[in-house]
Amino acid sequence: MSTKIYSGFKFCSTDMRQILADMAGVTDKIKALQNQRYHEAYARLLVNLLDRSTLAREADKPVAMKEGYPTFKVDRWLHKRIREAKASMERDPFYDLEAGMTCWYSEVVDAYIGFTRGEFADKILDILMRAKVAVSYGYWNNTDPEEGVSDEEWAQRKKAWKTVLDKRSRANFQFNFDFEHIWPDPTWAELVPFIPSLEQRAEQHAGSTTFVAWCQALNEEVDESNAWRLLRECKKACKDDPTWQQYFAKETEFVRKLLMSNEELALRCKEKQLLVSLEED
Repeated sequence: MSTKIYSGFKFCSTDMRQILADMAGVTDKIKALQNQRYHEAYARLLVNLLDRSTLAREADKPVAMKEGYPTFKVDRWLHKRIREAKASMERDPFYDLEAGMTCWYSEVVDAYIGFTRGEFADKILDILMRAKVAVSYGYWNNTDPEEGVSDEEWAQRKKAWKTVLDKRSRANFQFNFDFEHIWPDPTWAELVPFIPSLEQRAEQHAGSTTFVAWCQALNEEVDESNAWRLLRECKKACKDDPTWQQYFAKETEFVRKLLMSNEELALRCKEKQLLVSLEED
């Protein structure tokens, strides 16, 4: 049977009161990871919504739009998606905010061991180790042992993990870091680190229109079976083919003139305006 505990750890203290005190000392750092993930997702959705809505208002072909507040629309969609992902146990690094630890007392090593869970597993383990709350205590039997760990210790880890995973140890206990603290809307200052430049935004949208034009020129219909291949080939053409280099450059300049500056985004993001729909709106 394969065992893979890549984010395993062992608490430095064997005193539960000290462990609880140590964990209280690193909780803010773990919640900061959740805040950053949320702000990054929020900024990406908000800017994309505003940019697509701006381009839709300038498009020749009419697009379905409704009046609304951008920040409210993004907030509602993101919270709904996070709740759905949590309920279904679906993993998605874009908005996955789950952070937790499952722990046991191991009679084999007379210490508390556990593993970190969720998209932040490796980062939480790093926080624990840097704060000297825990040391690495992973185990796996599908490849070579961890570098620097003796054969004797590796065998002990195997026995310790087998005992707790086979439920031959005391009941586990958990540390779960909820993310209710992030629900207030982020300020623009909190979003700024994740807002792409006007040039980056223009290139992103120009890339989409160039891809459509490139596929039409080749008479290619895009579907799930060829989308990634065609996208790679289009990007290569825009890099190597002078004709498509020029096309992409013109599209980028055209889009850049239509989009709001980052300063304008900050002012308009809370104003009521015509908006396109968000995916899965």
